[in-house]
Amino acid sequence: AAHCLYKSDGTMKTSVEARFGVDLQQSIESSTLISHPTYDHLSGVRAHDIALVKLSAPAAVSTLPIASISPLENDLIYYHGFGSHGAPMASFFNNRKKILGGKMRIAQVSDHFLNVARDGFQTVTFRGDSGSPILIVEGGVLKVAGVVSGGSGLSGQAGDVARYVNIQETSKITFITDNLG
Repeated sequence: AAHCLYKSDGTMKTSVEARFGVDLQQSIESSTLISHPTYDHLSGVRAHDIALVKLSAPAAVSTLPIASISPLENDLIYYHGFGSHGAPMASFFNNRKKILGGKMRIAQVSDHFLNVARDGFQTVTFRGDSGSPILIVEGGVLKVAGVVSGGSGLSGQAGDVARYVNIQETSKITFITDNLG
């Protein structure tokens, strides 16, 4: 998520550390940070809250393909994140041992977002999940359909909404393909 690459003063960070693997033990510094060209960190609007992080070294993990279609309302998605409700991020990263995940159904689809509303049985995103992938099954293969951007409430209560950036929107998929390589 692009908002993860910005400091509170609105300037972009010069680098970030990416963590990989189920236990988050592999760590690689970025070589380049690329925010979507129309993302405006200071506006608070997250319609293009997507970024790419080029790594300074190869990661020893498998990559997932990008979905060729946008999920529809009521489609099942799989989410992965490592956020923590209410915990300070420094202590969170020192104590978290596993990435959390589960499945939910899409409540609303727009060009910019895939929204999931908590229905009392499903979880929502928490602080620290931003940028994590959401996946759909397409042709029997898990593929990336979006990334965590944020939400409203995020208290784990009925009615909370988790918001994911829909990467199938034309400007986002063009941004991704133009910057890969």
